[in-house]
Amino acid sequence: MCIRDSIRTYHFDDRMVNILTMMVSLLFVPGSVLSNYMFEQKSLRAGVLLVGLFNLLGTGSRLAIDKIGYPSLVIGQFFIGLATPVIINGTTKLTGDWFSPASRGIFTTISLTANQVGIILGYAVPGLIVNTNELDKKVIEQQMFKLNLIFTIICLVAFILAIFLFRSKPPSPPSLSAAQRETKTFWESFKRSLLNKEYVLHLGAYALNSASFNGFSGVLSQLIRPFGYGDADAGSIGVILNFSGLLGMVLVMPLASRPSSLRFGAISMGIIIVSGFLAWQRIIAMNLKLAMFVAVFFVGFCFGGVWPLSAELASEVNYPISEDFSFGMMGALGNFLGIVQFGILSHLLGTGDYHGSNRAFITITVFLVISFILFLVNKYPLRRLKAESGQNEDSTKSVA
Repeated sequence: MCIRDSIRTYHFDDRMVNILTMMVSLLFVPGSVLSNYMFEQKSLRAGVLLVGLFNLLGTGSRLAIDKIGYPSLVIGQFFIGLATPVIINGTTKLTGDWFSPASRGIFTTISLTANQVGIILGYAVPGLIVNTNELDKKVIEQQMFKLNLIFTIICLVAFILAIFLFRSKPPSPPSLSAAQRETKTFWESFKRSLLNKEYVLHLGAYALNSASFNGFSGVLSQLIRPFGYGDADAGSIGVILNFSGLLGMVLVMPLASRPSSLRFGAISMGIIIVSGFLAWQRIIAMNLKLAMFVAVFFVGFCFGGVWPLSAELASEVNYPISEDFSFGMMGALGNFLGIVQFGILSHLLGTGDYHGSNRAFITITVFLVISFILFLVNKYPLRRLKAESGQNEDSTKSVA
C-alpha cells in the first residue's frame, strides 16, 4: 500500500507499479536459495539478522524518494523481495528447532499468521497517515516521508532487538528430529527432494494452489469488470480474501497440531476451494453481490488454511530434509507458477469482454482442480513423526 501511495503522489505510471509488484515474486527464487544457505550453512540467527538488515535497507532507501525518485523504490523493493522468502521459509525452521512435536504445528500457524497480519496492516496503516485526497503535493510528500520514517524506525528497533535477544537454538533440542538434523547444501537437498515422489506431488499441489490465488488476486478487477462490477467491488473482494484467509489460518490450528489430520485438512480445504470458486463464477454472472461475497469468503478462508497445513505436510513427507528448504521450494515454485498464470490471465483478459473473463475463470479452475487431485492421490507418509516416535522406517525409502 505504501508503494501505491508513492506512485499516486509522485505520478509514476501503472507499468512502474507492476514492475515493483513483480519484483517480489521474481526475487522469491533467489531469496529461497539464500535462505537455505543462511539457515543450513550458517544459523537461524544469521538468517534472521540478514532479514532485519534487508528490511532496514529496504524501508530506509524509500526515504530518498524526494532526492532520486523511482530508483529508491526499486532499491527498497529489491531488499524487501530478498528478505521475504528468508523470513517466510524461516518460520518452519524456527518451529522445528524450538518447539516440541505437539506444539510445532500451532506455532507454525502462528508464525505464518503474523505474516498475514503484517500484510493487512500494510494496507491499513498508510491510510491513517497519508491523505491521498490532499491537493497540496508538498503536504502529501511530507506525509509520505513521515510514513516511510515510521516503517524505518520500526525495522531498526526490530533489528536491534534481534541482535541482542534472538538465539538460534534452545538449550536442548525439543525433539528427536531437531537433535538428529543433518546439514546439507542446497543442491544436495534439491536432488534428494526431487527423488521423493510424495514430496514432488505435494510440491505441485501447493504450487498450483498458491499460483491460482496469486493469479486470481492479481487480475481481480479485470476479471469481474465485464460482469458490471467496478474497482470498489474488487477492493471489497480483496479485503474479504485477506481477512478470511487470516481467519482460516487461525482456525486451522487444531488440524495443524495433529500430523494425522494434516492430509484430511488439506483435502477438505481443496474441495471447498474448487466448489466455492465454481459457485462464485456462477453467482457473479447472476449479479448476486451478497452471495458473491459469501462465496469468496469461504474460498479465501480455505486458501489461508491450506498454507500452514501444507508447511507441516512438506516437513513430514520430505524428512530428513530441513523444514525451511522443504517449505521454501514450495513457495519458490508457487511464485514462479503465479507469474506464469498472471501472464496467461492478463493475455486472456486483454479483450476486456465476457468471453475473456470466462476463459480466465476456466484457466484458474483447471489449476485448482489439478492441485486438488495431487492432494488427493498423495498418501503423505509422516516420516518425521515416525522418526520421532522411534519407528525405524527408512526415511529415504521413497527417494532411493
